[in-house]
Amino acid sequence: MTKKRTSHAKRNTQKSQKPSWFWFLAGLISGMFIMFLVQLNGFKSQDITEKLPEATKKISKPIENIKDDVSEPVFEFYDRLKEQQVEVPEYQAPTEAEISKAATHEYFLQVASFRKESDADKLRAKLILMNMDAVIETSKLKSGEARYRVVVGPYRNKSKLAKARQTLVDNRLDYLTLKREIKK
Repeated sequence: MTKKRTSHAKRNTQKSQKPSWFWFLAGLISGMFIMFLVQLNGFKSQDITEKLPEATKKISKPIENIKDDVSEPVFEFYDRLKEQQVEVPEYQAPTEAEISKAATHEYFLQVASFRKESDADKLRAKLILMNMDAVIETSKLKSGEARYRVVVGPYRNKSKLAKARQTLVDNRLDYLTLKREIKK
């Protein structure tokens, strides 16, 4: 028995292409449409430019009259400045005592906190050698344990506070800024 071969459906090997005259005609039509739009825009701008001389003729007459009336500008402020005198009261900068009296807060820099007083004393000595006002404050925790804080200050002047901060940073020491009310 011989098997009969079944033929598969023939594939359409030809691509459905549009003829070249179609593409030529499509390009020609689109080009004509673009030219129509350009011409339409040209007519609008041409109408505006034709009307422009009429409008400028109407405006130019008053402008000519104005030009005759205008004179050279006169600058009087040079003379006025010479004539006027301004009295400036003398300013006296407040003294440090006046600034400290007006201050309501003072600032401290906490450099460290230790469990042992000997460690706090070593850091205090190091800070004193850096020409800083360092003190040791003792505080009690709830557990009854004592902590020894090394504090620099007080500073009532912000510029001195900034200088102290910079000194600590230069010596690679961290700090915590504390703000306390002045007791009067």
